[in-house]
Amino acid sequence: MYSNMKNNITKALHSLFRNAHVAHLKRTSHQIKSQTSRHVQNYLNGMSILNISKKCNYPPSMMARLIIENIAMMPGGDENDANKKCQSTDAEGETNASTMNTNAKP
Repeated sequence: MYSNMKNNITKALHSLFRNAHVAHLKRTSHQIKSQTSRHVQNYLNGMSILNISKKCNYPPSMMARLIIENIAMMPGGDENDANKKCQSTDAEGETNASTMNTNAKP
């Protein structure tokens, strides 16, 4: 009986937090989207998506989608900036081959 009550409390808390999160997203989403160009510029200047999303109190997955969609729609001149950003380095300072620009000229 105790485990059943504990399970119900856990479900209720989960539902409460999920509802609060959805309400927060609905309340702040338009503000985040209106500042997309600033977020893209921060990303191209070297700020990580995780840091941008923490600064805005917005989910990293949704922030990544906003940034990537806007980078993909940029005119061809800014494409090189986005490709440079994709050549990230890991903790040891080695280039991460899985994210390297494969279209770069040798």
